[in-house]
Amino acid sequence: MDRAFFDAGWDCKQANMTNMSFFFLNRFLDISDAIEDPENAQIDNSDFMDTDIPSPYDLDLPEQPHITGTQVEDIRDVVLGWSMDQSIQQKMDTRPCDKCRADIYTGSTSCQNCGVKYDPCVVTGFPVLKRSRVECSNCKSAANRSDWNAYVEQFKACPWCASPQNAQY
Repeated sequence: MDRAFFDAGWDCKQANMTNMSFFFLNRFLDISDAIEDPENAQIDNSDFMDTDIPSPYDLDLPEQPHITGTQVEDIRDVVLGWSMDQSIQQKMDTRPCDKCRADIYTGSTSCQNCGVKYDPCVVTGFPVLKRSRVECSNCKSAANRSDWNAYVEQFKACPWCASPQNAQY
């Protein structure tokens, strides 16, 4: 669990998605602290309530952290620096739901407000939005057009079934 939030936060940092990186790395630190001292673990899940990201209370904490102490302290320094920067916010990127227009987390595959479900993109795992939906000509797996085209341009095949594809959308 700690590794998943670390990877998400670090990947967002590498992609210059600083707000999302701050958000995920801060959760990583909360989980790291809980692994270190499980008796006093208190992880606030309110920021994740309207997402399909599992609550840490629904999962077992690992007995050992996947990230070392010095790496945790380096991340703690980065997050502390960001917390002092007024231009960086600890909040998830959002988008409007295709059906009810409620503001939802960009990566949610369902709307907590109206219940609409989205297929996950076979390239990114992000929800496939109605306006950008494309499908594999063979297995009909769904993807967002720009992600599909970038993948097929590189690999010339569907990421799900490996059948030859054209970036024609």
